[in-house]
Amino acid sequence: MSAIVLENSKSVLNSKALISKKAWFVILSIVLAVVLIPFKSQEKPLFTMPELDFSFIEKIQIPNVLESFAVSNTVLYAIFLFGLMLIAQVFFLKNHLNKRFE
Repeated sequence: MSAIVLENSKSVLNSKALISKKAWFVILSIVLAVVLIPFKSQEKPLFTMPELDFSFIEKIQIPNVLESFAVSNTVLYAIFLFGLMLIAQVFFLKNHLNKRFE
């Protein structure tokens, strides 16, 4: 009976990474070597980008819509703090959930 109680008290979500960090490093270095080494020894590029003419952009007349648009410093501070608190909350919840499922 005590074995059943001990078995039920163990964590259900014991997980282990399928690919270790060393294996990811080896995989990444192999991929980078396969991609970068062939291009390093070539004198001419494999493909050339076509030249595009963007002179038509100067002919487009866009009215200055945002010229009269003004944002107060209070709104900028609020947006900055909102982003900061959102980032802090993401890190807090990530750590909380990691500890919960360990």
